Amino acid sequence: MPAKMKAEEELKEQRKKGKAAEERYRKSLEDGKKREE
Repeated sequence: MPAKMKAEEELKEQRKKGKAAEERYRKSLEDGKKREE
């Protein structure tokens, strides 16, 4: 049981990191568009 909970915690952490990376990517895309204009 503890192993399963640990795996779920790691999944949550990965999702948080993924969300942060997605936001950074989106921001850099928006910055790129602003530079092109």
